[in-house]
Amino acid sequence: MRSARAFVPEEATRDVLTAQATDSVTAGVRLQQSRRLDWRFLLPDPRLGAIGYFGPQDETLLAALREFSSSVEALDWEHEREAAFDGVVVKQPASARLLAQAAQAVRPGGFLYVELRRKPRQALVGHSRTYRAALIRAGFEEPEYHWHWPDFERCTRFVPLNVPGPLMFDLSNGARGPRRFFFSAAARVAVASGLLARVVPCISLIATRVGR
Repeated sequence: MRSARAFVPEEATRDVLTAQATDSVTAGVRLQQSRRLDWRFLLPDPRLGAIGYFGPQDETLLAALREFSSSVEALDWEHEREAAFDGVVVKQPASARLLAQAAQAVRPGGFLYVELRRKPRQALVGHSRTYRAALIRAGFEEPEYHWHWPDFERCTRFVPLNVPGPLMFDLSNGARGPRRFFFSAAARVAVASGLLARVVPCISLIATRVGR
């Protein structure tokens, strides 16, 4: 039986446009969430799997993790966990001890991802070296460091801090001759001395746990 209500083309068009707008907003949100996790492409396998999370509530990061991982569990710093997670994400660890404790939740072959945001008058270099030593003792491979430019939330470039080559390329930006030599030397000094880690605002640390 047909509805007694007349068909109004304008209403149908409006409904379609509303649905399209909703789909567009949803797609835009998902794109932003995906970009928040672009660091996953620095991993041996970008599929995140089961994730453990340590740190303050960061709804943007947590929403992105829930969207692109098989599961996410927020964990307590003070409770030891079995090595059951494919990856552990840590935000602003207060000490190397807490970081090493969180790292124990990573299964062999899994990854640890750490975000370090520099506070005013704080140098990240001391923290990063202390964290490196703690992770090596905990059974992780050599960590990799990246500068997230301009910050974690809006990152459009990951600059490796372990080696001077990519940094030199970013600094030189097509320079040749003496200028290129200068930038190359500056990049090597910045990486070797840890000077860069004293000034960049956002650094990530990625390490893989030894074993399978």
